[in-house]
Amino acid sequence: MISFPVLSILVTVLAAYVMCAAYFSQKRWEAKEEKWREREMALVDRLLKQGHIPAVEIERERVVKLPDPEIQPPTWIDQAFFIDEIKEELEQVYPEAARMSHSEAEQRYPYDWRAIQQRLHEEKTPLRAG
Repeated sequence: MISFPVLSILVTVLAAYVMCAAYFSQKRWEAKEEKWREREMALVDRLLKQGHIPAVEIERERVVKLPDPEIQPPTWIDQAFFIDEIKEELEQVYPEAARMSHSEAEQRYPYDWRAIQQRLHEEKTPLRAG
């Protein structure tokens, strides 16, 4: 009968062999896939050159955005909510800002404050395409 230490060594060696075989099999498969992709790209390039197909040009629509004159300017309440929203966004990045006032947070993190303010302003400003 095989002793327990010898059996555990045999099982470990067998497991290592199976893992190596799986690893190298995966590597061979990835190499084959890469060759297939290279052949496919070469074939596509050759077909495009033979057919004299021009390169795809994407035309972008030009839209001018103007502030909507029918929207009322923000009140002091809207400004307070806007500042509070900036501070909440800042607290997500810097949790210690939760214990600060708005002005302290703005002074301590001026670059992040301005970036968040700019992003929120662009999101919330009502615009009308013209």
